[in-house]
Amino acid sequence: MTRKFLILLGLILTITLTAYGDEVGEITYIQGTVEIVRDGETIDESELDTGIAIENLDLIKTSEDGKLNFKLNSSITPKAEIAVSPGTVFTVDVNKVGKTNATTLDMVTGSLSIKAQKLAGNMGLSVRTDTATMGVRGTTFEVESSPAGDILVSCEEGKVECVDDSGTKLDAEPGQVVEKDEDLAFKAIPVKVTSLKKWRQDWLAEKVEAFKANPRKAIKNFARRYKKAVTQFDAAYASLMKKEKILKKWFREEKEKKMSGKMERMKEKKAIMRDLMRIRKSAFILEKIYYRLNELYSYYKQGYGEGELENGETSAQFFNKFQKVSKQLEKKMHQVRFIAKLYAKRNEGSFPLDAMGSDDDIDGGNNDNFFRDDGF
Repeated sequence: MTRKFLILLGLILTITLTAYGDEVGEITYIQGTVEIVRDGETIDESELDTGIAIENLDLIKTSEDGKLNFKLNSSITPKAEIAVSPGTVFTVDVNKVGKTNATTLDMVTGSLSIKAQKLAGNMGLSVRTDTATMGVRGTTFEVESSPAGDILVSCEEGKVECVDDSGTKLDAEPGQVVEKDEDLAFKAIPVKVTSLKKWRQDWLAEKVEAFKANPRKAIKNFARRYKKAVTQFDAAYASLMKKEKILKKWFREEKEKKMSGKMERMKEKKAIMRDLMRIRKSAFILEKIYYRLNELYSYYKQGYGEGELENGETSAQFFNKFQKVSKQLEKKMHQVRFIAKLYAKRNEGSFPLDAMGSDDDIDGGNNDNFFRDDGF
């Protein structure tokens, strides 16, 4: 990748934020420090206020003093209100899957509270973590995670179907919460609705104390996963960047608010699809680990988790290496999200892979929908 291309990429990522009508919702309340990353760039904090749009593939981060409420209100999303707790990182992902507009809140850390209206037949709404997906059909519920990656799903009304990475299903509903420990299957726990708020608070406090009792276990686990994930991501990223000519063209078209003809788009999508599928999956895995490590690093700086991890490496050595590459790595992940967004604009709103798809989806799956506007 040439220096000239990197410079162009940096310039293009400063494009007008609301181009092509990407809005899927709007902010209704904001407090403290909140960060929104859009099209590869962090929006200036001074621009964030009530009434400001939330766009597809926005990455949203709240600090320990930050809170955000927003509503989904576009024609391609369900009608829902989302409350974002402090210390939360997630992405808004609206994808056209066949005839269904699937809205996913990809949660990495923290807690999300959702109040959704009854969904229309062509709408889908879910919250997704690295090990589970929670799907709803109109309900009020909350998903929260611990520093070690445990998940709790609680529901005040309606029902939430929880599916873990092995395909096991369990419903959260009033009177029953669903918990998933880091390395274990879902389990149902009876909890009265009237006691739910305090029970959730006690659950999180208990998980934090359990983490603090053995912080190196979580750090060791995520450090090991990070090393594998970043190697796969770097290889996929390097392969994608070989499509420099197409990417430069797409960045230029985005800046000029235009798009090439159908046949040209078809050729470009076909050329870039396989690389983008792989990097999107790699980025999904890495992003979850990366932001979890950032959370664990904040505990490490408080004195939790010092000592040896494995193969003679200490947590101090690992976090020192991690911090040296973190900003550049984060920038790459933001770029991948932006490129996926540009692809979707050229493909009637459909991304080139559900991020949790298998390798079979890449090498032999049914990819007809990737070219639906071209008659394939």
